[in-house]
Amino acid sequence: MRKVTLSTTRIDKSLHENLYHTEPLVSSVREQISKLPRQEGTDMIREMELISVPPKMKAREEVEIIMKGNLKPYINFLKAKVTTNPGTIVNYLYVVKELHKFIGDKHINDITKQDMDDFVASLKERYKTNSMVSRSAGLRNYMKFLGKDKEIDIKIPQPIETKTEEDCLTVDEVQRIFKATQDNKRDNAILKTLYYTGVRKSELINLNLEDIDFQGKQVTIRNGKGKNGSPETINIHDQALESIKEYLKVRETPKPEYEGALFISGYQRRMCASSIDYLVEEVRAKAKIKKRVYPHIFRSSLITHMHQAGASAFHIKQQSRHKTMIVLNRYIRPGKEERLKTYETYVQDIETPQKPQEQVTEQPKPQEPTPKKKPEEPEPDPMVNSVDDEIKLLEIEQKLIRLRQQAKETHKSKTEMFYQ
Repeated sequence: MRKVTLSTTRIDKSLHENLYHTEPLVSSVREQISKLPRQEGTDMIREMELISVPPKMKAREEVEIIMKGNLKPYINFLKAKVTTNPGTIVNYLYVVKELHKFIGDKHINDITKQDMDDFVASLKERYKTNSMVSRSAGLRNYMKFLGKDKEIDIKIPQPIETKTEEDCLTVDEVQRIFKATQDNKRDNAILKTLYYTGVRKSELINLNLEDIDFQGKQVTIRNGKGKNGSPETINIHDQALESIKEYLKVRETPKPEYEGALFISGYQRRMCASSIDYLVEEVRAKAKIKKRVYPHIFRSSLITHMHQAGASAFHIKQQSRHKTMIVLNRYIRPGKEERLKTYETYVQDIETPQKPQEQVTEQPKPQEPTPKKKPEEPEPDPMVNSVDDEIKLLEIEQKLIRLRQQAKETHKSKTEMFYQ
């Protein structure tokens, strides 16, 4: 049996260089891993299982690329064509490993559509429909990488909605969780970040100090779920920002390569997925919550609470970063009381005869006698007044003329009488 030595950070390179791992060799590795701290040991076992190869497998080029230590060609293909999310890539590698175990000593280039159908059928016996979604996607991408996607087409099943109100925390339960961690500033900041931002577990782990904008109240998500992995900006609540500020005051000094990480573990490294899972379960028990609580439930809880508060689907989608409204609707899980209230509001009783409403005829009120209006005097016509004035003036002028004539005649007669 070959001896395998392990460092505190990764499996020794000699393990990667060996294509075939006998069972005693694997047992030796597991025994050495079990002596490591829990977090490191979990990661080591996962890495070892990724590169483990059944002894009967033929050592050919494709097998060496995928199953040997040199995983970069396939990983680079996934990053360039599919996703940059590390968790998704690891899940795709797992299903590739299962495929090679299933076909045994058959070369991967000799695989037929019938072989793939039989393998998919064996997976369906062990996994539910929703679990088959990621595995089918992993197999399809592997066929694309090998150039066999045209002859072997793998259909990805539609996920089945199985979530209920039990998969969502109430506001009271969220408050109890926050209260249970008020003495641990790091855990309190982690849980408030999960809830108030709605980020996924992998996105929380990858957060860096530079991703938190305290003044703008925003968080930048890098390498999120999706094909392009481009940075996305979402909002964060003041309560979460205050908790992060308090945590940074007591944050442990990380090791040199983890200085930029936001949340640091007790080993002075970036926190891992298993640490977040353990933290959430520990707080659930402390808060005395009976339902199952896991990191992703904070995401669905935020979406549901925003919906209940009256937020539009557009604004919820901006925060959750879902690509389609169909996926977003799966996260909205109204409780029994809300569903009943909505039902009673919009569904009417159409069978029970309705009592005719009595029509109340109002008696006409006696009208008060309206006072008779005095006949309005016609307004004087300005034109008429002007004509009358003209006539009067003419009459006066005629009188003056007559008086002048009379005066002349009187004067003439007096003059003649004088000379006589």
